[in-house]
Amino acid sequence: MKNFSLGIDTSCYTTSLAIVDESGAVVVDERIPLRVKSGQRGLRQSEAFYQHVLNLPSLFEKASPYSKSISHVSASSKPRNTENSYMPVFNAGTAFAKTVSSLLELPLNLFSHQEGHIYSVLPESGINERYPFYVVHLSGGTAEIMSASLQNGRISTKIIGGSLDITAGQLIDRLGVRLGYGFPSGKALDEIAYEGKSIDSYRISVKNGYFNLSGVENMYEKDISSGVDASEIIHKTFKCISDTLSRSFSNLDMTSKPVLMTGGVSASRFLKNSLSVKSGSIHFGPASLCTDNAVGIARMGINLSGADQK
Repeated sequence: MKNFSLGIDTSCYTTSLAIVDESGAVVVDERIPLRVKSGQRGLRQSEAFYQHVLNLPSLFEKASPYSKSISHVSASSKPRNTENSYMPVFNAGTAFAKTVSSLLELPLNLFSHQEGHIYSVLPESGINERYPFYVVHLSGGTAEIMSASLQNGRISTKIIGGSLDITAGQLIDRLGVRLGYGFPSGKALDEIAYEGKSIDSYRISVKNGYFNLSGVENMYEKDISSGVDASEIIHKTFKCISDTLSRSFSNLDMTSKPVLMTGGVSASRFLKNSLSVKSGSIHFGPASLCTDNAVGIARMGINLSGADQK
């Protein structure tokens, strides 16, 4: 009988289910983006939870051919691997995972959403996970620079820098909605930024690895009011994120260990191109695994021993 691991992740904007084999290779990777009404910039937790409950049964139907091969069940139960971390949307995935583990008489392993992001891209990144490394987690809910290591079968992190207010994903999505794009806007804006030719960039201050991205909103609002072309504004915003990260890395002297990029914003072709040129120690996993998924959760269930077992 095969040794497959089932992972479930119910984040703020995506319902995800994955199955991996004992080597961590992906067998099933299914996701359903949550619906956000036109013009809105997000969802309430209750709305997201309701959509997850409706989405999960269809994902389980696609995974059903492998049900007899599953030996591990895992889910993301909170945003970060800290004691007081909590967000209601993760209760949807946890509830379904508990049901499956009870029905199949398998142990349930609970991890954090952030650990899932890290472990979804870490195996393909080229980083040796046996040694400490840095992580930059950029998404709609997170803009953190962290030191990381595997400890007691879990991914242990410590925040050492990042945004003190809005996240990179929020900045990009707010700009996209402001310019008439749908939510989320990251993929569409990234293509425009990648093809852009402007050498200009918005600039914000960096102190001890930390920065405030909200100031960029005021800058692009002035450009919009002045009639600056939308493509130039988009390019300047993405370049600002890249330049700010580079200055943060220098500020923190992050040359001693490799840097792993993860989270939805790290799927950006613009950021990968611009940051990779500046440093060979920055590692990106597959873009498809940077965005919200359950692959990392499934991989941890079969490879890491320190899960919160319920």
